[in-house]
Amino acid sequence: MPIIVISYRRQDSNDIARRIYEELKANYGEKSVYIDIESIQPSADYRVHIRQTLERALVMLAVIGTEWRGVRADGSVRILGPNDPVRDEVETMLANRRAVMPVLVNGAVMPTDTEIPESLRPFRYLHAIAVRSDENFSADIKRLFRAIDALTAKFWTLYVAAYLLLPFVLALLCHYLLLFKFDVDPLYLRIAIAVISAALGIGLCF
Repeated sequence: MPIIVISYRRQDSNDIARRIYEELKANYGEKSVYIDIESIQPSADYRVHIRQTLERALVMLAVIGTEWRGVRADGSVRILGPNDPVRDEVETMLANRRAVMPVLVNGAVMPTDTEIPESLRPFRYLHAIAVRSDENFSADIKRLFRAIDALTAKFWTLYVAAYLLLPFVLALLCHYLLLFKFDVDPLYLRIAIAVISAALGIGLCF
């Protein structure tokens, strides 16, 4: 299935993010879940690797704890900086129109408009799921699974429509036009349909 990316800040929610990762890995498979360094091959440029992963991800789980904004000792806030990796991950997913699911942990709440940069304002209004680390953890994880499964079902519905139904309908349309409107010899008709369908399939892949 498409990749699930976990975005988190280590000093904020490392332990609970790892627990969520283990549950997702057990349910969807290790290759379907991405979490920072553990998913990067040795010698790979991590910036390129992360960007490519975000581009093909189905959904990103933005794990938000009480220190998600990254307030430093001097009072500056990491999420407001242009080079903050957490900010970059969320911005990239929003720019690619991919699903971003806020996951609230450790009693955190969604940040206000004044606590995040303007580019993340749409993120502020996304519906969040709370995952508690107490005895409610299993129930919360199941709710998370259901939300991801719903996104997966929507993705495959659109995928089938774009890659199977649309080419099939267009091939039938080509067949009708070439055979009944232009009276093309059947041999040429078959060749034309094959070429048009192949070109369409290649174009959809890109």
